[in-house]
Amino acid sequence: MGNLLLARVLAPATFGVFTLFFALVQIGVTLGPLGLEGQVNRRPGGAVPPSRPLLTSLAVGAITAALAWFLYRMDAALLAALLVSVAAEAPAA
Repeated sequence: MGNLLLARVLAPATFGVFTLFFALVQIGVTLGPLGLEGQVNRRPGGAVPPSRPLLTSLAVGAITAALAWFLYRMDAALLAALLVSVAAEAPAA
């Protein structure tokens, strides 16, 4: 419902950038905890250090931002927001 409301009030180009940004965040969040499930399953009863999910999500966020710049030439502010969004949300996914 939110996308329908935004499509009504935003200019088509702005809505396109928003939709692309949101799609990239969703892909990054899905890939962010890459391999973390396997590490948790290998250590039943042992804790995974908090740095592992943070490092993997930062790496995926940086790769996602690099691809967004290379493929879509996004602004630096959007790239920074993309990196922060993926790095912050991916460990919680």
